[in-house]
Amino acid sequence: MLPPSSIFLNGHTIGGNFYPVFQNSKGTLGNPTSDVINYNGVSYQTFDKGSIVSSKNGTFPLYGAIRQEFLKTGGLDGWLGAPKSAEKGQGDGTLIQYFEKGYISWNGVKAIAYREGDGKPSVSVPSISVPNQPILGDDRWWDLQTGDSFLYSNQEDPKNNSKLYSELQTIERSQKVRQMYVDLSKAIFKGSLLESDAGYAYDKGYIEKAKIGNKVGWIHSGIDMSASTTNVIHSPVDGIVVQDISDYGPGSGRAICVQEKVDGKRVNRFWWYLHLASGKSKIDQPVTAKETVIGSPGIIGGMAPHLHLTVATTSDKNAALNVLSPGVTQAKAAINELTARTMSPLQAFWEAQNKVLR
Repeated sequence: MLPPSSIFLNGHTIGGNFYPVFQNSKGTLGNPTSDVINYNGVSYQTFDKGSIVSSKNGTFPLYGAIRQEFLKTGGLDGWLGAPKSAEKGQGDGTLIQYFEKGYISWNGVKAIAYREGDGKPSVSVPSISVPNQPILGDDRWWDLQTGDSFLYSNQEDPKNNSKLYSELQTIERSQKVRQMYVDLSKAIFKGSLLESDAGYAYDKGYIEKAKIGNKVGWIHSGIDMSASTTNVIHSPVDGIVVQDISDYGPGSGRAICVQEKVDGKRVNRFWWYLHLASGKSKIDQPVTAKETVIGSPGIIGGMAPHLHLTVATTSDKNAALNVLSPGVTQAKAAINELTARTMSPLQAFWEAQNKVLR
């Protein structure tokens, strides 16, 4: 008796060259949500948690963060083209999937699409860090480690040649710091790892706004963590709610601040949660790490929902605001102004874990 070559499931048939791919990935893909669709010489079938795409390159599954990044580039209408492989592990926790005109790399935190010219990757895919590099307590070291959201990914921006970021390019990337981000995300979002969209202080996406328009940019006071309006934000540390501001400056939405406690004693780490749709905490409310709900992200000022997390070292209610940089040449002074009143959220979480007093 020949083995089956198709299956009828959830009102749809999975057959032909789609069937063996589905059998290998059904635990990830889930049930089909369509029959096979023919589109511009390519065939695809959608599932609860992904799709299978068949072309002259072969038949491959697409799912997870790599699929989401593929869709962001335009999907089958975008510049990447159809897939040429399934996801491939690189031996260091990184996954890569190749397409007709590029590839997408995912390191467990962030997926990034890259163009491919002559059949070789347009940029190398280095290890993100020196695995055994020790955690250092120096503020400057932490600022640089947290300085750009690329530090949470497996790629570096090959066009980033600005002297302003030269330190970022030469520092050794700490695997332990990356793990600190992973642990922080899971503490805030109850076990979920959400990628970072923007880094602390040195994020070029903010600073380089000074190169266009009115020549004004900003120094980012914290890190941004991708989230939907349905994600629930929890405090990663013990403490007490000290601020609840309904409109925290332009484009900030609601903000709640928790002063951290270590063994019941207040310390000078003030955790600011910005861009909230609503808050669940009240002034003077005790906060328990990983349990107390802060609120949920909102759609503020037309921005995609996300959590902006700042950790201030002063009780000043304006400490979490971004710092205006009137031009790229003034950025270093603006960075110094910001880091004098805030700290890397990853450093703050590390200090909380190690009961460091401030």
